[in-house]
Amino acid sequence: MEFVTTDFGSIFEGTLSGSYDIAVNNFSYNAKRAESYLFSYPYDEISYVFVTKKGGKEIKSFKEAAGKTYRGGAGVSITTAIEKWNEDHPEEAINLEYTEQDTAVDLQQVADGAVDFAIIDLAMFVAYQNEYNFDIQMTPLSEEDTRAIAENNYAYYLFAYDHDGLRQEVNTVLKKFQEDGTLTKISKEWFGQDTAPDASQFEKTLN
Repeated sequence: MEFVTTDFGSIFEGTLSGSYDIAVNNFSYNAKRAESYLFSYPYDEISYVFVTKKGGKEIKSFKEAAGKTYRGGAGVSITTAIEKWNEDHPEEAINLEYTEQDTAVDLQQVADGAVDFAIIDLAMFVAYQNEYNFDIQMTPLSEEDTRAIAENNYAYYLFAYDHDGLRQEVNTVLKKFQEDGTLTKISKEWFGQDTAPDASQFEKTLN
């Protein structure tokens, strides 16, 4: 099987068209997405972090981010959560600017001070820091702010509906890895904490 790196939209298009067998990009579940794609068992519990310039004041909540600038893509779950926060808290609104730039650019702008903060998942933070070593720091989101982004904070592999056989093969391996501790071992090695989903998440697929 060949591994292909591409942009977010192309992942969805390629999976539907049959160009790709499996889509992976820390995809969380939502009902609309489930109309087009099959979901595997989860392979990770997503942890989100605020990212700020190293040595600067940390941001620990949406409330503390009031008046500060965030750049994000339209329609993305994090951006949607900030839009909802601004709607519900106009007196503590976050300055939201829309962009389609790469995450690496977002993080560099935080490091440069051009943007006050970013919000990404822990796995992406670790991956980008390992590659670029930006002058940034991270602070975990509170449970309340995390739920505002997504009620279901697990990450899944996605498959076209005619790839259920492949999904079942992947699920067999994922369940084995959860049971024997491999998912925990991998997450601790790469993310510094146990982000393996609970055993209850491997009893039934979402669709």
